[in-house]
Amino acid sequence: MAMNFQQRKDWVDFGKGLLMILVYVYHSEVIIGSQHSFSWWFAPFFLTGFFFLSGYLYTSNIRLVNFKEKLKQVFRTILVPYVIFMVFMLGPKIMLLDIDAEQQIIDVLMFRASWFVVVIGVLQIIYTCLIRIKADLLFVSLATIILFGLGYFIQVNYDDFLSFVNNNIYIQSKELPNRFPFCFNICMIMSPFFLLGIIYRHFETSILIPNSWKFIGGCVVCYIGLMGLDSCFFDSHIVVVTNSYKNLPLIFDLLVKTGAETPQKQENATL
Repeated sequence: MAMNFQQRKDWVDFGKGLLMILVYVYHSEVIIGSQHSFSWWFAPFFLTGFFFLSGYLYTSNIRLVNFKEKLKQVFRTILVPYVIFMVFMLGPKIMLLDIDAEQQIIDVLMFRASWFVVVIGVLQIIYTCLIRIKADLLFVSLATIILFGLGYFIQVNYDDFLSFVNNNIYIQSKELPNRFPFCFNICMIMSPFFLLGIIYRHFETSILIPNSWKFIGGCVVCYIGLMGLDSCFFDSHIVVVTNSYKNLPLIFDLLVKTGAETPQKQENATL
């Protein structure tokens, strides 16, 4: 999944660094600010950007994906660190915080805790399985459309959808009510961004993106305008993991991301 030193691309490292900073700002604002009054403006892309980059780094050619090796990689680099970290944190959380110990243990076993890491791992498994079935971008894209449609339906109708499992602590968590086991509902919602990274990597050398800050500035202006429009008329609450998910700017983010995150691609190609 990782590039070696010679293959590293500045825009990838810059993008990851910027997104990490935005995650820090987003979570810090809950403590020192008035919820997400400022970070609301970048909420549609600061997490989806990670999934785009994860898809980009997933493989350079889907026909070269080795099923067994990829699963071993997910197990070694995601599953094992997840288990070690969550077990290490479980004791202090139960002792220091007023939380349901049983539910915390179940959430770890059901891979609901630390949802972001879980989603990256599960997405890699999903796409590895899809590619094993048929290593074709059209097939994988159609499967992604189905996944996203199902995930979107579940999220929009979340309250009614879960009415029959509210008393099952393994399926429905009291502490984390917006996450299925293995965060599969979030995986379905995030799948288009992971796929977009795969597609962009596949066609990277043939996609002509204006190497101009005017283009980037135009994307930013359009993004801000759409966010303002949403705030004034739709008020869709820009989130990606709860039943409030029904936003329009996130869809636009699919179009903006390819151009906004790659201003140095052509420059690197000429070095």
